[in-house]
Amino acid sequence: MCDKSTERQQREQPDSRAAASVAVESWSRDSGNKVDIGKNNETSIAAGGYLVVTSAWTNIPGAHSELSAARAPQEKQSPAQKAPEQPLVARTLERQPIQTAVARDVRRDGAGLSLDRQQEVNLRRLINTDADASRQAQKLVKSANGYLDDRPHPIPVVHVEGTLKSSPVAIRSRAALEDMKKVDTLTDAYELTGDRKYGEKSKSFVLAWARTHQPNGNPIDETNLEPMLKAFDATRSLYTSDEKRQVDRWLTKIADQAIAHDGKVTQYNNWNSHRLKIVGMIGFIKDDDRLIDYAVNGYKKQVAHNIRPDGSTYDFHVRDALHYHVYDLEPLLGLARVAEKNGVNLYDYKAQNGASLDKAVRFLEPYANGSKRHIEFRNSQVGFDKDRQRAGQPEFDYKAFDPARATKVFELASGFNHRYDGLANKLNGGNTHSNYPSWRSVMTKLRA
Repeated sequence: MCDKSTERQQREQPDSRAAASVAVESWSRDSGNKVDIGKNNETSIAAGGYLVVTSAWTNIPGAHSELSAARAPQEKQSPAQKAPEQPLVARTLERQPIQTAVARDVRRDGAGLSLDRQQEVNLRRLINTDADASRQAQKLVKSANGYLDDRPHPIPVVHVEGTLKSSPVAIRSRAALEDMKKVDTLTDAYELTGDRKYGEKSKSFVLAWARTHQPNGNPIDETNLEPMLKAFDATRSLYTSDEKRQVDRWLTKIADQAIAHDGKVTQYNNWNSHRLKIVGMIGFIKDDDRLIDYAVNGYKKQVAHNIRPDGSTYDFHVRDALHYHVYDLEPLLGLARVAEKNGVNLYDYKAQNGASLDKAVRFLEPYANGSKRHIEFRNSQVGFDKDRQRAGQPEFDYKAFDPARATKVFELASGFNHRYDGLANKLNGGNTHSNYPSWRSVMTKLRA
């Protein structure tokens, strides 16, 4: 395990102004962007192999002075020096801390839920060179600006699992969960612009929930809190030590409650997929081996028990619905993405029966591209699905699977396998006239 305090101290040592000039001029030539290092940029030069300068971004409203970054020259490893690949064993794996971008004069370390440093560099280059991506960035910042005066609305207990949409507890919970969309947008705006006003507002939402919400151990309820995890990962350096401890305690309680409710009934169904995602993401944020091991080892068992050799899932057969196949894959792909950023390859793991996450994605592919159809829920073995039909919830009617429901799966999967790039873009509304029909499509491109 790396000594993070030593690593941070090393990164905080200043680079020379001359080195910054060389790196930035090189980046300017490669990217075609004009960059000027001003006289007052001393606080914007960061160490640790990365050089940061201020540059004017006039194409994004509200983002007056943003950061661009360039990687300093590094020694190349000879083939003989290259470390051998490590086996997929959580307890013996050496995980390297993930470095993310510099936000003004603040350095932050991320666990992989938020963009890493190079992705932020690539994002800013993309915004400056692609008109469609730039328009999506402007929309994002406009939305974020609209949330700057909003107050968070945390509630002690979120409960949507097993409830009809008309129930008072579900209505109250879904209203509170509107905060997730807001914090996600604010966090994205912070990563895009580096403007602390977005980071501070995102932080205020996280702290409000950390101080109010009481985890109930139900992963279907608490999977909705993922934007809070991403926000904390992206803005951690903006917190005081006491604020960090408050959020850390809250996250630990969420994870511990999820593990404590690891019951036999939900041991390998979609509940467990969401449980593993929550515990794993929190484990990587906190660099907690206990939680990471639980998630990594649990993932391997989940692949073996939930996914069949043909790629279909347990939930698909029990519910007779690709809706629940998707609901299994989304959290497993989310966990796999974060694990990969921390040096753990889960996506390519194959169980002894030949099952794998990629096979499960491929099983869904023909239904997502329209070459196959499936009528949903017709033979579901779960009575609650029929209750929701009778209550008038159209997503549980006997009708063909909507390919749009698979969008997030293929966005995430395209980060592991470029085979899915075209389908992810199509599901996002892309066409020959626009490669970036939404902000999510921009983020998918960056993570691919």
